This record gives sequence, C-alpha cells and structure tokens, in this order.
Amino acid sequence: MLHRSLFVSLVLGLPVASIVTGCASLPGFSSSKDDGLARVDQLLTAVERVQAESVLARERADVALGTLRELVAPEFDGDPLAAHARLVKEIAEARKQTEKLELALPPLEDTARKVFLAWTEESETIGSTRLRRQSQARMAATRQRYEAVQRSATEVQIACEAFNSNLEDHATFLEHDFNAESVAALAEEVALLDEQSEELAQRVEACVDASKLYVETAALRGQLAQTGTAARPVTQRAQETTPAKRRAKQPATAKLAEEPADAPAAETKPVAQKVD
Repeated sequence: MLHRSLFVSLVLGLPVASIVTGCASLPGFSSSKDDGLARVDQLLTAVERVQAESVLARERADVALGTLRELVAPEFDGDPLAAHARLVKEIAEARKQTEKLELALPPLEDTARKVFLAWTEESETIGSTRLRRQSQARMAATRQRYEAVQRSATEVQIACEAFNSNLEDHATFLEHDFNAESVAALAEEVALLDEQSEELAQRVEACVDASKLYVETAALRGQLAQTGTAARPVTQRAQETTPAKRRAKQPATAKLAEEPADAPAAETKPVAQKVD
C-alpha cells in the first residue's frame, strides 16, 4: 500500500516535499519541537544563575560587614588607613556583585516570558480535552513557582542595594572621623546593620528554596541525579548553552571565587530600606 503522503502527491500532482512542508505550517505541527525544550532548559539555567548571584551578593556584603565590625571593635589595633581602604574596596565588590544579580534578572524574565507564551499557545492546539487541561494546569503551577523565584530574587537585589548603601554611609562617616569617640557613636548603627544582615540572609534563603523547588520540578528528564529518594540540583554556569546533567549537590552556598546553585519559598518581612 502506498504511503498516504505519497498517495496524495500522486493524485494531486504535488511533490512529496511540498506535502511535508505544508504540514509543518499547520497549527500544532512543528518541525522543531525541541525548541520548546531548549527554552525550558535556558530558563532552568537562568534560575540557577539568579540563585548563585543572590548567594554571592549576600556573601560579599557579609564580608564587608565583617570588616566594619573589625574597625569598630574595642580591640582594634591595626593600621586605620589600610583597614578603612579594605572596607571601601569590599563595599565596592559587594556593589559589583549586586549589579551582577540585577543584570541576571532581565534574561530570567525574558526567557520565562517566551517559555510561558509558547506553552500557552501550543497547549491550545492539543486536541484531547483532558491532556489540554492537564497541560494548562501544570503550566499554571510551573508559572507560580517561577514567579516565586523572580519575586524573591528581586527582593534580594533590592535588599542588597539598601544594605550596601548603609555600609557605604558607615565608611564615609569613618573616612573623616575615625577615633575612639566616633567608633563608640556607631555602636547602635552597627547593631542595626547586624539585624539588616539577618533579614538579607532570610531573603536569600527564600530565593534559594524557591530556585531549588523550581529546578527539581521543571528539570528535563535525566538532568537530576537521584540520591536515595531525593533529587537535588547543582548550579549550572550561566554561559552554558546546552543541557547538562544537574548532578546531586547541596547548593546552599557558593564560593566567592566563583563567577556564577522541596521546600516552597518562606514568607519574609518587607524589603529592608536604607537606615537613616
């Protein structure tokens, strides 16, 4: 028996290639369905990059806070000029890392927009009512998990900016008045910074949790390595363009030397503002 496409071609006098090409333009038919999976993988990578940048932003800020604590500690006996210069440098590095986090957000949002737009359009072409509804329900749940990542990462970025500004204010204060009396006057201010640092840590933890949940539920088949009964993702470098194994590894922290990783994101307090 002749293949249906060949049969139609012979009857209508059309080349087989034109039949196949015509099918590719029909709704619901795509000759490059893998493009959707490629976008999904790009979004996973963007989520992992945002998670890593958030952790690094907090760690850079914490390093600068540690140096400030050394400067105002009663037992400080180092070189005041060198110590202050180190504080200024570390604050600049913290700001630079926060800028990296800020720059990672637009690609995350743009990729997510493309993923969910394509998913919405193509789910409508599913003929089976049950499969279409199931796809749309899963898309809604996935979008909700993505929004938790985007929201928590944005809160981290805003909180880091406020925290770094407060650190910079302290450095400016000490630049012109670094003595025993001025340090004593900063005691309460540094205590407020410690509280702000704790709030920032909670926001980063919420971002990490949201990112882990998204990756664990959206990773492509085979990208999560199983360890017992739990699957945990590992951070992908942002420059990777092809799917890679997301091997099991605890992504709670990131090393400062690196350049850019099933619990829902925890509820956090309002974003910390600059201390007056």
